[in-house]
Amino acid sequence: MAKSNTKKWIGLSIAAAVILPSLFLPLPAGLTRAGLESLALLVAGAFAVFGIWQWVTRKSLKRVDRQLLYLGGLYAVVLALYVFYEKAIVNYRPILMSGSESPEAS
Repeated sequence: MAKSNTKKWIGLSIAAAVILPSLFLPLPAGLTRAGLESLALLVAGAFAVFGIWQWVTRKSLKRVDRQLLYLGGLYAVVLALYVFYEKAIVNYRPILMSGSESPEAS
């Protein structure tokens, strides 16, 4: 059991060493923020397809890997929050009250 935890931590350490510095570096030439967004959606879609494939081949939602179910739940929550904040007006633009020089803070 200690070996599998060691392998997991080594893998996480390598991933952190590769990914974290790239967050603070400029993007390579030819790669845009839109390209990164597309890549993120592609990865999320790949996990979704893999989860559906497991569900179909194993013929039960209970037999799908728990991590994939958690990831799907996380994606669903993020999508719901995105839609909510796109539709709901959280902060109105301040309006100048008559006779004042700055917007009302309420």
